[in-house]
Amino acid sequence: MQKRRIRQLSSVFLIILLTITMPMTGLAGDASDPRQTPTAVGDGGAVSTEHPEASNAAIEILKAGGNAVDAAVAAAAAQGVTRPFSGGVGGGGFMNIYLADEDRSVILDHVTETSENFGPESYIDPETGKLYPSNVRSASGMATGKPGMVKAWEEALEEHGTMTLEEVLQPAIEVAEEGFPADANFIREVGEHADKFRLFESSIDLYLDENGEVPEEGTIMRNPDLAQTYRLIAEHGSEIFYEGEIAEAIIDTIHNPPVVDNPRHEVLAGNMSMDDLKNYEVLHKEPTHTTYRDYDIYSVPPTSSGVTISEILNILEAYDLGDMSKAQAYHYFLEASRYAFADRSMYMGDPAHTIIPVDGLMSKGYAAERRYNISDNFATIGQVAPGNPWPYDEDPDKQPEPPEEGVAFHHDFEGNDGDGWDSTVFANLHSWPGTPPGATFTIQDNIGQVVMDERLQGNGSAYGLITPDMGALNESELLVKFRFNELGNDQRLRLWIQADRFSSGSSMAQNGYGIELRANNQNLILRGREDGSSTTFGTASTDLSTDWHWIRLKAEDDHLGVRLWNDDMEEPDEWDITHELSDEEKENNALGRALLSIINFDHDSGNTVQFDEITVNDLAEDTQLMTMEQNAAAPLTSLEQDAADSQEMEEEIPTETIHLSVADGDGNVVSYTKTINSIAGNGMVVPGYGFILNNGFSGRTPMQDPDHPNAPRPNLRMLSAMTPTIVAKDGEPVMTIGSPGSNRIITTNLQIMISLLDLNMTLPEAIDEPRLSQRNLSHASTQFEGVYLDKYGTLLDELREMGHTFIADNAVQGISAANGLEFLEDGNIRAASEPERRGGGSAMAIDKDEIEDPAPPGDSSVAFMKELVEDYASNGEITDEEAARLLTTHLTAIEQYEQAGTIDKAIRHMNSFKLLVNHQEEAGLITEDPARELIMHADHLLEDWE
Repeated sequence: MQKRRIRQLSSVFLIILLTITMPMTGLAGDASDPRQTPTAVGDGGAVSTEHPEASNAAIEILKAGGNAVDAAVAAAAAQGVTRPFSGGVGGGGFMNIYLADEDRSVILDHVTETSENFGPESYIDPETGKLYPSNVRSASGMATGKPGMVKAWEEALEEHGTMTLEEVLQPAIEVAEEGFPADANFIREVGEHADKFRLFESSIDLYLDENGEVPEEGTIMRNPDLAQTYRLIAEHGSEIFYEGEIAEAIIDTIHNPPVVDNPRHEVLAGNMSMDDLKNYEVLHKEPTHTTYRDYDIYSVPPTSSGVTISEILNILEAYDLGDMSKAQAYHYFLEASRYAFADRSMYMGDPAHTIIPVDGLMSKGYAAERRYNISDNFATIGQVAPGNPWPYDEDPDKQPEPPEEGVAFHHDFEGNDGDGWDSTVFANLHSWPGTPPGATFTIQDNIGQVVMDERLQGNGSAYGLITPDMGALNESELLVKFRFNELGNDQRLRLWIQADRFSSGSSMAQNGYGIELRANNQNLILRGREDGSSTTFGTASTDLSTDWHWIRLKAEDDHLGVRLWNDDMEEPDEWDITHELSDEEKENNALGRALLSIINFDHDSGNTVQFDEITVNDLAEDTQLMTMEQNAAAPLTSLEQDAADSQEMEEEIPTETIHLSVADGDGNVVSYTKTINSIAGNGMVVPGYGFILNNGFSGRTPMQDPDHPNAPRPNLRMLSAMTPTIVAKDGEPVMTIGSPGSNRIITTNLQIMISLLDLNMTLPEAIDEPRLSQRNLSHASTQFEGVYLDKYGTLLDELREMGHTFIADNAVQGISAANGLEFLEDGNIRAASEPERRGGGSAMAIDKDEIEDPAPPGDSSVAFMKELVEDYASNGEITDEEAARLLTTHLTAIEQYEQAGTIDKAIRHMNSFKLLVNHQEEAGLITEDPARELIMHADHLLEDWE
């Protein structure tokens, strides 16, 4: 992309041009607004945003000769007016820029960052020693990270744009001053967060009516304070935002929140300094890059999730998605997402504070290893564990060894004393009640050790849960070597096979077959579990001691069997308990995995259980014997309901974002996602400046492991799912995509990509598709859009037949609100936005003949050109003193001819001057920007003279 600095006089002209051509905003946000259309096609440039004023801002910049970067900043600034609750100058984001002339992409990482004073104690109430509740953290100064957006805009324009901040902010200034009618989405977002706004005087004044209520749809929303903020930034650059009066206002707002009298709850002040703002840096990074079939995929590196995008695509690449049913293709998509999200939760963070195995996670060999876990015929049951990408990080060309035939899981606990159990081997290690933890998992002398805490008063038990990382089986056996540290007290070991998951708040499987071995009376009980209810199949007395023992639990054909024996003995032939399963008893347990749990019912004693080996064998003759029809016989309604009703907090920090995509007629592309974290950020409008601050770190609470990649610490960048992505083929852009929606951004972007690249959909069709989101949460279910249930057809039923379970997301706006561009074979660009989600988006496009080269300023003169040459020489843009002297000499002669009235000589020498400028530019004696500007003034004078 060629950078072209239009200087002060031409800047004034362009601002006048933009002001004249800016349409009135009376219809903006109205469903009848002709600009509120989800698709548009043109060959001169295109834009897709969530609001017509944002799209219009970009189009006006493109018409005025700006490039994609100029237009993207203009659109983002306008979004800060019309969609202020999802992104604005109080937050940050990621800008993915494709530079056509250089055939490369660059990422501007300007996500929010914690202050020097942020840490594990930031959300601890000093009076109680407990964590502040989430609503207090969310609407606090402490949650606010250093915003990066203004500095990123400035650097993007300086390095890759052609216009100034003054020029590109003008459309947004007009909208902020004139106002726009609040659409249904705007009013919905105000209504959903009105209680947060009511904590702060400045927010009430801006977003609620005179009675402190949510305004009516169609109300003209004006923000003159934000218009003035944009003017200050236009005049003074980012310095005023990070070191000047705006910075002072931000710090004052964080330290002294503009709280109303008698607020609904406590509002925490922050602890950010002026130096924090002054020292913020935009990080210029290389994008993540992977190949997918014949395509190049460019997305965002850590702290965001282009690595996860790449891992999922690498897993999917082995499947011919375009040559199978949609249900089968989506099965692989959901499974690949499940395994990649397990890795994301383990390894992703801020690379400034943690080592991330980026090369390993993105390697084709590691994808092949993860692919071994995926069945063609049925879904993985339960939450899966992260894998081990480190060997592939050391050798990205490494290929995996095939898994051992017939062994679904094996672990022998080799490790260093004091190590925790390997989280890449166990999909989930969980304990309750929390403080104390209930159970602690460590390794001692190459033995897995579980120390059970005493049961706390007021609690029913203390327990630990263990989920081996393995695929689902339909015939299996669990073999465990273990011992109790002591007997006689009420602690119990529970082992499960053909299970789905633990019931919420329980050490029992929801569905499955299991044994319970009691330390108090040494009894062994064989059970079945169905929809959270137990059936006892048999009981046996044992000779259990504190020696090492083996236990084998087997489900093969229609038979269950369990046997227990001392390690000093040979395994007996006889089973301690057997049971022949009826068809009804097998119904919910036809397919499953192994689970282990330890539970303590005693108030005055704990216990220690040690494990030497845990093995799960696959007993089926065909490892994929399970058919869709058999799996369909297992009703999953109660499991889904249990997951939907679960009070268990997921390891997700909710955020909302906003995306835009822009391309110009020269092939430059910007895919840009930004956020203030939660919808409406921390709720605080900076008094007098009209923008909301982010709450990027409201979820960064103390963790048991202070070395975790996302444990709270100073100068930590927000872990993000924002993945504005650009897809290219043979060096030419194919599509862009981006969306809001917290971690669902990743699955939304991917579903749209495979719909276009594999399933032969156009981009508008792919965006309109009902969405699915599988993120390996503890309930293991996939989210679907409840509001669009009728659009799925038979898809969900077909996936249920394969064992997938679902939870409806019943938000009226659906899952995410995507925007993107599609580059067509005929040279046109198709902009595509949402037809319905979040109120629908706005796509606009122009043809090349609509782009007007702005006329040079009317007061061009030879004297002014001589001043420009002097300026260029002094600042190094003319790199040779002799070159500057020659230009000045030519201009002096032309000036004398003009004053003498010999215009024909002035014309001849001005044409020679232009040739000299071009020659000097080719020789590297003058940079491109000043060369173009001098020639522009020369052409203007020639036009006047001729």
